[in-house]
Amino acid sequence: MAHEGQKLLPHPRPMGTCEIKRFWGPRLPSREDYRRRRKFLAVLRVRVEAACQPTESLAKVMSAVRNLFPDLRFTEVGERVSGVTESLDHLRELIRNQRIRDAIRAQLLQARRGSRTHVYLSKQAAFVKRVNVAEPAPLGNILVEIDSDELMASIDFVAESTVGPMRQEVLPQRTHEKRPSS
Repeated sequence: MAHEGQKLLPHPRPMGTCEIKRFWGPRLPSREDYRRRRKFLAVLRVRVEAACQPTESLAKVMSAVRNLFPDLRFTEVGERVSGVTESLDHLRELIRNQRIRDAIRAQLLQARRGSRTHVYLSKQAAFVKRVNVAEPAPLGNILVEIDSDELMASIDFVAESTVGPMRQEVLPQRTHEKRPSS
């Protein structure tokens, strides 16, 4: 209660309200990140190809490919589904969410030839919106071929390394001083 001559100050938090705590999630991309990405995405070409076996449904194979590359422009549909895109954004997001950046990065670096690299991905995993590295198989997998003038920048964008260079800490030298004997 206020005494005579005192003003009532507003309560810092009006009754019936609650304090809202902010949750700080992952860092949102800055304008500089977008500028850097656009720098090499202008020269990025991605070709995606998957064989459709007689025992497989063409719609399901196309759906599997579309799950990894939603903006893919199909150029050939038949016994072989293929298309081109300039974006690796969705694939990058899937790789980050599954925490398999180093595995994908190793495959992309191992298959690098000049300004091109490729990786085989499982059709079955892609159908359920997962990324799984696969070996070339007789029944066929999804071949993702990346061609870029800045190939290392493209690989870094899709699957940046989570393992940094080993940092050597310099520990202070301990000097052993003898105690004076008493």
